Order: sequence, then structure tokens, then C-alpha cells
Amino acid sequence: MIFINHDYFVGPDFVLKGEKEQIDLKQYNLKAWFYGHWHNNFVFKQNGVYVVCSNAPNKGGIDNSAAQFVVVDIDKQGIKNIKPIYTNLRDHVQLVRPVGNQSLNADQTLPILVNAYDSERQIQGVDLTVYAHETGNRISSISLKASKDWTWQANVPFQKQNHKGQYDALITIRYENGEQTLKKETFSLAPAEHDKIKLQWSTSVNGNIWKTSPLVVGDKLFIATMDDGIGTNHAIKALDRRSGKVLWSLPTINSIKHKLRFSDGILLATDVETNVYAIDANTGKILWTKKPSAPNLPTFVSGAALDNGIYYTGLGKRMSAIDIHTGKPLWEGVEPSGGEATPAELSVVGQVLLAGYNWNALCAYDIHTGKLLWKRQEDGLRFRSGGVTAQKDYIYTTGLNGIFKIDLKTGEILKKSIKTDDFKVMTAPKISENLLVMPTSTNGIKAYDLQTLEEKWHFPTGEALVYSSAYSSPDNHKLVGTVESAVIEVKDKLVFGASDGYVYVLNKAGKLLSKFNLGSPIFSDITVDGDLIYVADFAGNVSCFKL
Repeated sequence: MIFINHDYFVGPDFVLKGEKEQIDLKQYNLKAWFYGHWHNNFVFKQNGVYVVCSNAPNKGGIDNSAAQFVVVDIDKQGIKNIKPIYTNLRDHVQLVRPVGNQSLNADQTLPILVNAYDSERQIQGVDLTVYAHETGNRISSISLKASKDWTWQANVPFQKQNHKGQYDALITIRYENGEQTLKKETFSLAPAEHDKIKLQWSTSVNGNIWKTSPLVVGDKLFIATMDDGIGTNHAIKALDRRSGKVLWSLPTINSIKHKLRFSDGILLATDVETNVYAIDANTGKILWTKKPSAPNLPTFVSGAALDNGIYYTGLGKRMSAIDIHTGKPLWEGVEPSGGEATPAELSVVGQVLLAGYNWNALCAYDIHTGKLLWKRQEDGLRFRSGGVTAQKDYIYTTGLNGIFKIDLKTGEILKKSIKTDDFKVMTAPKISENLLVMPTSTNGIKAYDLQTLEEKWHFPTGEALVYSSAYSSPDNHKLVGTVESAVIEVKDKLVFGASDGYVYVLNKAGKLLSKFNLGSPIFSDITVDGDLIYVADFAGNVSCFKL
């Protein structure tokens, strides 16, 4: 039996209870419970039963879950597979590698990476043939291997025809229904001297990456993957930061969708069921875990905060402050309890912990006791997606379509500006000198005067490949230029990833300097390490660029 209902209202024992009667659904061979209502993507297994929530296929979720539908394979034993399908993509093909100045492998092969996706047809295989651009001579042909649901890659036997020459890559996408798509892209292996951003390496980590940013510690890079399907591809992984080679991988109980934290050799993470993991960063061994009694609705997608050896994670009744060395909670379970988890980060500013509840409020807590200090709900502040940015005794944040300057101690709104822009994105404003730079749901990046909050410049991005921002949809028949990734400042440049698949480099006046197409949405924040930046895309690729 498979139960399909608007919401998941039964307890973990799957017993339906009336006034005088009750039904134990497990006695009728219950295999899965499918529901909606929450507008998010959340799959877990309880007492052998899959519990599956899927967001609407035509819009971003309330917690910025990707627009999708799920395909379920059933056999005599029950649920064989659950696979999310991301909508509105047709014949999407992007050659990511090779790039200029890319060297060959020791065995004279050329690394190839293609991101390809189709919402309606299952891709059976991807073939690639390389030709010399000037002569048309065929150099090599190969079938690429799949890495999860977007990425196809291989090492192609290759012999350079001309060091400064160009090459054509003919990509053939073969679908299971017998149809094919052809795409030709031209590339050069000569140094790309005028590019402001140069790809160094790229690694597929076999799982999607949502808001988890690459975390660089010493010679390692840490990343976490998510799986909104059957749940076989969620893990925490350590990579060599110089090459991208996977050093160790630790499977998790459920998906980790937000940032990892690190202190004193300990790597910390919280998954969507609010399982907390403390891991030895060198070995990948678990030091301690904190588990809830049972998965709670809604899913937990907020980013945790770390301050002075205390790890702050969870929301409402699931919120806690944990000593990272012992795993002992210092306090837990605070008000309010309503509202969904926002996909932003919790933030510690001085002695205050700031947390947002979607459909509820922006809240401030005492970091020592968890006591609620103040909350703001008016003027769209209750519709939360993004986080806060602090400057001195003030915080800047956004609500539904407004920008706010708030007193940190009292919660008083000192200045507000209601816009026509939609700010339901997962990130916080960036303060750059006298500007407040803010991603939007539909209009790319906008910069506002820090004092007046009036618009100074606008940089548009392309149509989102996957719709994530709450209620953003192609059904509105206008551009959906979503940016979920934070804007960072590197060498007097503004750098960010966008849902159109590009990494953008702008000057501080909002003018484009360079861009690179990864062919997959970028939801997570970019990580800076000297003159290198690390980017994680939704397809599950971690890429290293030099600026």
C-alpha cells in the first residue's frame, strides 16, 4: 500500500486513530506516504516506510527547494527507486571542460566534462568527438560516463594539432526514447590571457549540492552532498584542495543542505532531520552525534552558527547550543515554534543569536540562555529566506520585498525601503564600502546606497536553470534571473554564482569583467582562499578557479 495525502498527519507508528477505532497501516504492507502541503523537498524513512514530500513542479519552494516532481519505481518488494526530476529543461547541454591553458594528463588524454539535463527524457548516453577546427580532421571519439544526474565525463585520447589552434567538440546526447540532440562547441587549449577567471580543476562528488559551500581548512576542502530521492547520495567528503581528489567520504543519515563549520580539528554539520555530526577532520571518524527521537516536520535547511566552541543549530523546539568538544547541549528548545526553517544561516553577532522563521519572524536570542530578546514580523519580515549582515550595532536584512536596517539590541527598525524587487533568496546582503549589494529572485544583482537604501546599479543575470526562489516560476512569462549565492569581494572585485549556471566577476560599479559557464545552477556561496576561489554547483561538481 502507498498512501497519498495532502499532508503527513500520521505519527511515526503509522497508526490512524479515530474516536473509537484505529488502523495500523503497517499491517496492510504500507511502503510509502506521499504528501505535499509544505512546498519543500524532504524524504526520510521511518519504521521501514518512505515518507516523501515534493515541492510543486512549476515554482520554487517555500524554503527555496528546487522545483521538481518525483518518479517512483515500484517492484514486488515495494519502493525500488525515488528520483527527483527538475523541470523546464529541454536539451540542456554545456561543455565545461576543456578550457584554455588546460594541460593533458600524463597518458596524453584530455579531461572532458559535460553537464546535460532534460526534464522530459531520460539520457541514455553522451558521446563526444573532437575535430581540428581549421582542417576538420577527427582527432578522437569517446563515450562519456555518468556522474549522478547531470554530469558526464571522460578522459579523451588526444594529440594536439597546433598549440594555438582551436578544436570543435561535437556532443551527441542519446535519449532512451531513441531521440538525439547534437551540439557543437569550439574550444582552445591556448592560454586564455584575457580571462579574469581561469578554471584549475573540477571534481564530481556524486550527489547534488544545494547551499553547502566548499570549506577550506589547511590542505583539505570539505563539502556535503544532498539527495532528494531514495537517499543513497548524501555524505560529507574531504577533498585535496590542490587537485580535487576525494580523500575520504562519510555517509550521513540524511541530506546536509547548508554550510559545514570547523573549529579545533572538529568538522560540524546538521542534516535535514536535525541529526548533528561532529567529525575528526583529518580521518573522517565521527566523534559524537546528537539525534532527535524521530524526524520532525518541516525539514531543517538552515545554516548552523559556530562561536567560541559553541555550535548553534536547529530552530524552535529543535534549536540548541552545543559544546563542540563534548556534544553536550548548553540549552535547547526555544520559542517560537511555528513557521518553517528558513534556508539562511543562523548568525552570532556579539551576544546575540539571530534566526529567521519563514511565515513567522526574524528573532534575536541571548546566546548564553536561548532566551528570546525580540522578534520582528511586520512589513514582510515574516516571509524569510535570507540572513542578516551586521555592521557595528546594526543589522541589515531583507523581507518579502523590503530592505531593513535594524538596531541589534532592541530590534527597532531604524530604516526601511520597500521595493518592487523580490528578495526571497537564500543569502544575506553584502556591505561593500557605501553600498549594500543584494541578490534578487528575478532581477540578478542590485546595489543600494547604504545610507538611503536607494538603488545605485543593477546587473541582470540569465534565466534560472532550476527554479528555487519561493514561488518564482516561468508561468509568469517574464525573466526569472535568480541569484541564491552570496556576493563576495575578492581583489576589489565582486564575485558570485547564479542560478543560470554562470560564475560572474564584476567591478564595484556593477560592470561585467568576466564569466564562466558551469552549465548547472549555483546555489551555494563561493569560497575564497588567496587568489583561488572554490565553487560548488547543484549538479555536484566542485570547481577551483584562479582570479
